[in-house]
Amino acid sequence: MKIEKAIVEDAAAREISGTSNKTGKPFKFFTQELLIWGAGEKHPHRAEVILPDNRNGMPYEPGDYDIEPDFWVNGRGNLQVSALVKPKMSAAKTGTNG
Repeated sequence: MKIEKAIVEDAAAREISGTSNKTGKPFKFFTQELLIWGAGEKHPHRAEVILPDNRNGMPYEPGDYDIEPDFWVNGRGNLQVSALVKPKMSAAKTGTNG
């Protein structure tokens, strides 16, 4: 699905933590809910994204965002994908007259 629009309504993050069954090591990460619209869709989908480590659990502020895929190969050689969430560039910032 090509994402046309993403909105953060609530600046709240949810902490998920525990101990890995596989390694026995503790883990902790944070998620946040977004509303996303696919190309041509009239109604949004609720989706959760994992907040990047560099945000230290700080949620995105309410507003409009762009989402881009981020691909990498994990330590087991499997292809992974996550969402890069970026503030939407307004016409004033980009110099366009929309």
